[in-house]
Amino acid sequence: MPRSWRRTGALRCTRSCASATPRNRTMPQFAYQGRNARGELVKGTLEGPTSSAVADQLFSTGVTPVHIDEAKAAVAVAASKLQLSFGEPKVELADLMLLSRQMHTLLKSGVPIIRALSGLEESAANPTLRSTIVEVRESLESGHELSQALRRHPKVFPAYMLSLVRVGEVTGRL
Repeated sequence: MPRSWRRTGALRCTRSCASATPRNRTMPQFAYQGRNARGELVKGTLEGPTSSAVADQLFSTGVTPVHIDEAKAAVAVAASKLQLSFGEPKVELADLMLLSRQMHTLLKSGVPIIRALSGLEESAANPTLRSTIVEVRESLESGHELSQALRRHPKVFPAYMLSLVRVGEVTGRL
């Protein structure tokens, strides 16, 4: 052992030992959403061995975790949304007409709207429409109205279609 290590009591690594130690061994990043003591939404990323360790870190800082995902997954979601706007085909009017007809038939026969959207998601041929249906279904599951969920996709659903859905919601005859 070199004298300098003995003198300071600290371990120092040179180029010769750099290859022997695992270099890029970092802990995974986790994206989180939580609520602070005032109930405000807090978002960010933390490093930790597991999501439960990150939750413990958040609790220790006074943040109650609501949602924790490994950051790689969050990046994949963002990348898929980017691909949606650049790489996937446009939703044609014929696709929307077919979707409307199928939704009408399923809702008229008493199928719950979430289940109807799940079925239509599986049968959609257009990948852009399929991913849009997934997002609409998730929005409905989180408590939004159908018109609000559709309004988030102005490149897919035209304004007149949003107006028709809104009228159906207000009158109770969707």
